[in-house]
Amino acid sequence: MISNIFTILPIISFMSYLIIGFYVFILNPKSELNRNFLYSCFSFALWSFGYIFINMDPNSHYLNIWQKLGHLGAIIYVPFIFKFILILTKYYNKIKYKVIFNIIIWIFPAILAYKNLIDNSIVNDIPYGWFFIKEFLNIYNLLNILLIISWGLKTKSKREKKQAITIIIGAISTVILALASDYYLELHHINTFASSIVSIWIISVWLAIVKYRFLTLTPNYVSNNIIQNIDEAIILLNQNKDVIFANEKAKSMIGIDNFNKEAMVEKIKNFHYIDNKISELLNEKSNEIYERLHVSVNENKNILIDIKCSIIKDKFNDTLGILIIGKEVKGAEHFKRIHKLTEREFNIILQIISGATNKEIGDDLGITLNTIKRHITNIYNKLVINNKVELMNILKDYEII
Repeated sequence: MISNIFTILPIISFMSYLIIGFYVFILNPKSELNRNFLYSCFSFALWSFGYIFINMDPNSHYLNIWQKLGHLGAIIYVPFIFKFILILTKYYNKIKYKVIFNIIIWIFPAILAYKNLIDNSIVNDIPYGWFFIKEFLNIYNLLNILLIISWGLKTKSKREKKQAITIIIGAISTVILALASDYYLELHHINTFASSIVSIWIISVWLAIVKYRFLTLTPNYVSNNIIQNIDEAIILLNQNKDVIFANEKAKSMIGIDNFNKEAMVEKIKNFHYIDNKISELLNEKSNEIYERLHVSVNENKNILIDIKCSIIKDKFNDTLGILIIGKEVKGAEHFKRIHKLTEREFNIILQIISGATNKEIGDDLGITLNTIKRHITNIYNKLVINNKVELMNILKDYEII
């Protein structure tokens, strides 16, 4: 039973290290931080891979090979993790001669790795060989923990502090459990499973990724986060005029979550006019257009949104789509409030200035021609005007037209 556990644990660890390592790398392949994390995970995976076969068949003719592979992973992860921690804590930026520094941190691990591959020195020099490498690992592990603690204390970012706490707890737990298990296993002459214990630290890193965006704060994430929180509506259309992205402001401003054509026709009163203008833009009859949307957010609210539509091109000057940036016309709300206009009355005003006839307005609102005339009379009385010309003038004062 125990032998099965000691075989299964390295298999699970091996797969976990590779999956998490590649996941972090794919998030931002250009990041030196993410690359060093991948290299560290490769080293852990190699360490676990060796111990899969060491524990599976301790009497195998190939035991010497598995020992060399496993211990190679246990050696080379040290400089990778050390550099990863230095980059993470931003101490690496302070190093002046980085090439020389990288050579220095690799000298001792390279000698150990060479001796290990040539004559399996870590195993053949037991107890001194394994004791020597363990102390070597523990010094680096302690230094790494101190660097993360220093980073957590110095950073002003709440997100980074939470990342640091999560990673420190995982690192300390890993070191304590590894030391305790090695002590117990040596007394009972059982192979170490330190390669699997490291997965505790990897799990803490994974928790920091999931909860606090650790290693995932990529330029794409930052730009998307800015777009989502900007105080203007941002909408992206492809060449077929389908909405491929709309930020939260656009959704709340227009009052829809799913920007399909049916929903937009219902909400945007002058949709077909705007749609034709965007078609002209895609046909490159103009580079950008400025228009105004008449939006019926709900039965009790109508707003005006000024939009700027621009063509987006790639580096080959091919058209990718249309960028729409919109901002609500605040003067409209002020206009309604000052003159105590109802939403129905304001909606009628919007239709008047769009050129709709009384009959067209009545058909759109589902009311009779006499009711429309009565509404218009009420509007004129509230605005203290007598005709459409005076209406246009007062709307200009509020920048509604």
